[in-house]
Amino acid sequence: MLMKIAFFTPLNPVQSGISDYSEELLVTLAGAKVGGRHLQIDIFIDKGNKPTNREVIEQFKVLPASDFRRLSTQYDATVYQMGNSAAHASIYNELMRSPGVVVMHEFVLHHLRVWMTLNGGKRKEYISMMEQRHGIQGREAAQRVLLGQFPESLFEYPLSDEVIRQAKGVIVHSRYMEGLVRQVRPVVPLAVVPMGVPLPPLIPKDEARARLGIDPDLFLVTSVGHLNPYKRVSTTLRAFKALLMDVPRSLYLLVGSRSPNYDPTRQIDMLGLSDKVRFTGYVSPEDFPYYLAASDVCLNLRYPTAGETSASLLRIMGAGVPVLVSRTGSFEELPDSAAGKIDIGDIEEELLLEYLLLLSKRPDLRDAMSHAAREYVAQNHTLEQAALDYLNFLAPGVEVELAPQKAEGRRQEAELVVAGGRRSEVGSQSLVTASTAQNLLLAQVAEVAAEIGITEEHDIVLRYVSAALEGIVLPLGDNVAG
Repeated sequence: MLMKIAFFTPLNPVQSGISDYSEELLVTLAGAKVGGRHLQIDIFIDKGNKPTNREVIEQFKVLPASDFRRLSTQYDATVYQMGNSAAHASIYNELMRSPGVVVMHEFVLHHLRVWMTLNGGKRKEYISMMEQRHGIQGREAAQRVLLGQFPESLFEYPLSDEVIRQAKGVIVHSRYMEGLVRQVRPVVPLAVVPMGVPLPPLIPKDEARARLGIDPDLFLVTSVGHLNPYKRVSTTLRAFKALLMDVPRSLYLLVGSRSPNYDPTRQIDMLGLSDKVRFTGYVSPEDFPYYLAASDVCLNLRYPTAGETSASLLRIMGAGVPVLVSRTGSFEELPDSAAGKIDIGDIEEELLLEYLLLLSKRPDLRDAMSHAAREYVAQNHTLEQAALDYLNFLAPGVEVELAPQKAEGRRQEAELVVAGGRRSEVGSQSLVTASTAQNLLLAQVAEVAAEIGITEEHDIVLRYVSAALEGIVLPLGDNVAG
């Protein structure tokens, strides 16, 4: 006997982070059993798309979404991967016809709904939809969109209520998203399933830089993922310009594709950074790990948030790279030991600069953050656990199991990282004791602050940075013997 699941998702070569997410999850689910029944997953994609992932093609039946209506009665459950891009338009439409379990990668679906209505010639429908939900302010926001403007205020109008109300159940990746969904529908069946990512092998930094042609002596700052106006690049460029006054041998890499609606090159030219900032464009999956391994620190800043959990962030952390994030949305759920958090607001640029200065001077702190980040992902974001959580939600109260070789492989990956306590794969230096670490930290904070002109009068900045960095160092120090 079989348990059959219909699985709606984009697949590569459709450029969506959800394509990668689904492919990794599906391969982990292959061969699973649910209540003693073998699991069969059929994947439904837009007609005309041709998947490129050979593992997926070989292990699953891939069908055009248009076939689902005649086959729908065959399935025990239907899963819809829902994101905020045009790649999910047909998925949205099928959900409206056939309710199922929705995996909400983002709470804000406004950009998807704009594309669906305007691409379908339904301008009046879009204005009406916004006015019905949000009154005169919604109508005015819709009219600005029709003039070609996409203001940050669109994040205040998520347009995801139809999806939530149509769902038989909802899967989210953070407690933050759970709260947002329950505001719309308090009693919807819901599971928080931490996003799973593969734990990559560690690549030596000198090897990565040699492959990419990057000077081994540079302090390398990177931002990875699709570049859009919400990734705080403008703020980062100003902070990076100030960083160069103290750390002139620095380079800022923007790794990934660019939104057609956003081009920061004019600001780069105005700041005189043309020789210090580089765009890579789209990077192949084969080269991407090398850009991470080459980095001294990665930035994963974003505001406003659509409620998303960032797969690129988890890949950065899993690769053992120090990372700075915006203190907003689901990112606040990360442990302070594993990620530096930058507050949004008037002090954002100053905080970012101080973090970068400190990390440029403290390779031991970078090593500590690297270890904590990789360990956090190994323990909390495995593909094995994500797959089991999916099955437990789809078939509650029934015994579920993955294919034995996959479960064992995931356990070994996690054990590789956590074995040996504080001895890190990413650095041999240790932080001697908690008190020593604290004294070193506070001295370094004071030194860096003085260098960039921050004094005791800047109480808020000093308090934020000291508290945040203490959170990074001290929990790690507690694990040190003696």
